[in-house]
Amino acid sequence: NMNKIKRECTQIEDPRENKNIIKKRKEYKSSIAYKLELPGKHVMTKDLERTDNRIYKLKNDRQELKEETKEIINIVEEFYEKLYTKGETNDTIQQEILEKFNNNLTEMEQQELKVDIKTEETKKAIEQLKNNKAVGIDGIPAEFYKQYKNILKWDLTNVFNSMFQVGRMPRTMRNGIISILYKKGDNTDIKNYRPINITTTDYKIISKILTNRLKVILGKIISNTQKAGIKGRKTEHLGRIYEQLYNEGTALFSVDQEKAFDRVNRELLYEIMKKLGIPTEFIHKIKTLYKDNFFKIKINGELGREIKTTRGLRQGCSMSPLLYIIYAEGFNAVLDEIPTEYTINQHRFKVLSFADDTIILVENNQHFRQIMEKIHKWEQASGAKINKNKCEIIQKRQNTYGDYNTKKWAKIVGYPIGDKPKNEIYNEIKQMIRNKISKIRKYDLTFLGRYNYWCSYIRPSIEYLIQIKELGIPIMNEIEKIQIDFIDAKISMKKLNCPINQGGLGIILITDRHKAIRIKNIIDTWYNEKEDWAIGANRYRENLGFNTYKDWVVHKRAKYGDNIYNIMKIYFNKYIKWELGKDDLKTLEWTHSRNYYGLKIIQTNRLSQRNIHESTTGYIRKTHQT
Repeated sequence: NMNKIKRECTQIEDPRENKNIIKKRKEYKSSIAYKLELPGKHVMTKDLERTDNRIYKLKNDRQELKEETKEIINIVEEFYEKLYTKGETNDTIQQEILEKFNNNLTEMEQQELKVDIKTEETKKAIEQLKNNKAVGIDGIPAEFYKQYKNILKWDLTNVFNSMFQVGRMPRTMRNGIISILYKKGDNTDIKNYRPINITTTDYKIISKILTNRLKVILGKIISNTQKAGIKGRKTEHLGRIYEQLYNEGTALFSVDQEKAFDRVNRELLYEIMKKLGIPTEFIHKIKTLYKDNFFKIKINGELGREIKTTRGLRQGCSMSPLLYIIYAEGFNAVLDEIPTEYTINQHRFKVLSFADDTIILVENNQHFRQIMEKIHKWEQASGAKINKNKCEIIQKRQNTYGDYNTKKWAKIVGYPIGDKPKNEIYNEIKQMIRNKISKIRKYDLTFLGRYNYWCSYIRPSIEYLIQIKELGIPIMNEIEKIQIDFIDAKISMKKLNCPINQGGLGIILITDRHKAIRIKNIIDTWYNEKEDWAIGANRYRENLGFNTYKDWVVHKRAKYGDNIYNIMKIYFNKYIKWELGKDDLKTLEWTHSRNYYGLKIIQTNRLSQRNIHESTTGYIRKTHQT
């Protein structure tokens, strides 16, 4: 037996055998078996191929249904030609708004925005392109640029810099193809479709270069009111603030701007950028990307005529979300004129935004009338339009503000904010899981393939929700049961849950992920104790009746030997009860991967000069040493 093992080891060490192993591995990865273990792209590509994106009928302005493709194209062209044409605005109000902004950038930061495009930036932008994306009018895909990036980066950089000197892009880069995607509601109403502007890959490259520059300084020029697009600001932060304000009885007015990105007044955007300290040289580059732009509508495979644009941002462009965030500062500045505000531990709140999702806090009907006046002021200044039919107000108690009756809950930034019954949330989760599972019924996936599909397409939706929403142990256990039944491994989940180096597969159950997310939220709160969202998170947890962080994680039902219990017990006993402040302080930092979740001990100075202790209420608070 030992001789046989030695022979096998010799064969494995033989370079020729290694080549065979590598060859077999490549063959396996190209086979259907491998795709059934990692089914994501394979399954979703097949699903998209089956999706019927044709538009069979649309209503025109006279509410007449049209079914011919040419007539449908005419309806879409008329709608977007009007939408992308600049309307009348009030210049006096614009100047009043612009006076509210100050330059927050240093000379060095401005200089970094001014300089010509560098080859390193071009190469980085090419590497950031995503594969298998729709190509523009020239038909050249991202894969081509990636393959020859070291050759093309020089010529592309020269083209970009020459383009900015002239102040105009080549015709192919100015040309876009707009495809419209159905959102929800009446599918014969053009307003219920979202336009996606398909541009050429070279346009995507220069757009990405400018996006990378803009990201560096965005946090310095955007107010704390805006939570989108800034590193460290997340949707779950907003969700926690909304939940806390709602629980305290505050009325939350959700403002819906009709076609917000498409109605952006470019001249006002450029002026806001200038007032915020962005140099004119960089603004000139942005102007070049939007000068003499035009597009063609594509419906059911047929192209329409050329249509010029004088307002709006290109949806589908990497830079558009950042430009809109800058533009939205104008709206937030107008709303900041409202006298009433709310405070949570010295944090003032009037309005909170995530891109074009805006929430205004309402005190009473007089206050609401002031809010509507400010909204109308912004409409006059910018040409924006509020969709009153889609605006909502949620509040714990029943009330009426203007034409709006308050609701008990509403979906805001993807979260059901308010008192939505848990059983309704659970039923929606179950329906979501059923819909996604039905897409792969025809595939004979391995249990590992089913687990990977769960992780890629089902688990993220659940995890997004449980970031802020407390579903309770029974519901989480039910979701875990659905997960186990779907994976159907025929092997003990306890064994599969073990790390790979212990003979398992590192499969993580949703209940463990739930606990892990809670620990991550705790540590985020500790490291950002003075942030508005961290204070909101603590208040929210307290309102739910969790007296300690341990209870928040384990729901008061942890057994002595549970891994999560031991982690929290070690942390409490070893670190919270001790005074911390040494330079070689060891603390805990969150880490997670497919095969491991939990906390790891690291060396850090992050919490030096501080004490952490357990207060009389069981909460952990930080106090600066004096």
